[in-house]
Amino acid sequence: MTSLVLNDIAQKTLFNPPRENKRVSFNEEIVLWKGTSLQTKKPPRSAIVGKAKNISDGGVCLITKTKLEVNQFLRMAFKLESVPINIPTLVEIRWVEKMSDAHFKVGARFIY
Repeated sequence: MTSLVLNDIAQKTLFNPPRENKRVSFNEEIVLWKGTSLQTKKPPRSAIVGKAKNISDGGVCLITKTKLEVNQFLRMAFKLESVPINIPTLVEIRWVEKMSDAHFKVGARFIY
């Protein structure tokens, strides 16, 4: 029994290493669109709207209705309650997980 528990712990450590950055809940709307320039201009009409779930120094987890591609670079903008402006950033899509027929859970790493 002890060896089974130790084996389970070892596998979880190998396949789910600890996160580099602490995550905090962040339930805000985000907007994503193609492009790598951080010029301050409004997102195009073709922008993808999603909902952030959590955020860290290294990235953000979000839910979208659009399937994004792993390794894709996108511009992203979000707002904070206390700040009346969009905060622009550049992200790389690191993973995509299908949640249902209409939603995808996405991990994005901050580039800038």
